[in-house]
Amino acid sequence: MKKRICIPLSLLSLGYYLWLGVHNHFRLSVLPFWLLLSLLLLFIAFWDRLPLIRNTPRILVAAVKGCLAAGLAFFLVVEGMVLWGMAQTAPENLDYIVVLGAGLNGRRPSHTLELRLERALVCLEDNPDAKVLVTGGLNASASVTEAFAMENWLLEKGVTSDRILTEDASTTTAENMQFSLPILLKDTDAGELSVGIVTSDFHVFRSLCLASRAAKEDAGPDTEIHLYGIAADFPAASLPHYMVREFFTICVDTLRGNMALYTGP
Repeated sequence: MKKRICIPLSLLSLGYYLWLGVHNHFRLSVLPFWLLLSLLLLFIAFWDRLPLIRNTPRILVAAVKGCLAAGLAFFLVVEGMVLWGMAQTAPENLDYIVVLGAGLNGRRPSHTLELRLERALVCLEDNPDAKVLVTGGLNASASVTEAFAMENWLLEKGVTSDRILTEDASTTTAENMQFSLPILLKDTDAGELSVGIVTSDFHVFRSLCLASRAAKEDAGPDTEIHLYGIAADFPAASLPHYMVREFFTICVDTLRGNMALYTGP
């Protein structure tokens, strides 16, 4: 039974690794995970036949199994949080809509970023009094900032310039949040703000946690910020990889102290 499960899963993981690699020139971050997973599954399928395992004390084998089980449980808990973020929605009457950057193709938004902008455009139509903050700086391969390209895209779609705010210095999601909230607080003197954060579905949970940390640092005692996640579509074929990648980025941002647990608006 173990082989019947592990061997097909190993081949599936290897095939996914090759598919992702070919379509992304083997430059995708965290791509080796799928190759390592394939090897791990093969190891699990045949480890009772390995001489090294047979000669290893049972208590050590049990400890290894326990570590693997604990690691899997931790992974599943984090992925459950990611799935929870994917299901988040925002109420009407938002004050601000923050759109997180996601790369450019030349001077135009990438496909992923365009999906986020399309979701933000719907939110702007549903919240006619809201302003939108586009956030993202200059990366090494672009000639304009993400915020500039996003602003132009929204202007082309008929959004008036007085509804658009820009943050063009950030290069990470953590910086997106750290630099965006002060702009919103400067733009208004209201004591209570409702802010929707538009990003790809797998990215919502981490974004809310990063925004929660930034809000605790920037909002004064007389200001209350309500944060809502707004999930934009993401290509289904690549979604498993990006959900796995999100696990590692959540761990890294937590260790760096960038995150605060999001407990709701």
